[in-house]
Amino acid sequence: MDKLRLDQRQLCDIQGRLFELARANGYDCPAFIEAFMNSDVARRMDSTFDFLQWAGEEYLLEELDAEAGGLPRAGATWGREPMYWTGYIYRLWHYLTGE
Repeated sequence: MDKLRLDQRQLCDIQGRLFELARANGYDCPAFIEAFMNSDVARRMDSTFDFLQWAGEEYLLEELDAEAGGLPRAGATWGREPMYWTGYIYRLWHYLTGE
């Protein structure tokens, strides 16, 4: 964790809040995660720099919903904390491994 720059830690937090927001908006959590991980939005989050990274979680969710043609609602919902940390750790994993 010590090796992460401030901007990388901030992007981990933004992605965690994005996942948390998806849950709060009633999206099916596993379907949301799958859609996000295979999306252009996620690819752009992995970029060295893209304005989308700093657009905020509300905008990211709107972009993903549009890209997916409408994310499924209801279904399986997870708690707020598991969703936040799932998003955070996915982003952290990218920085630590480059994957």
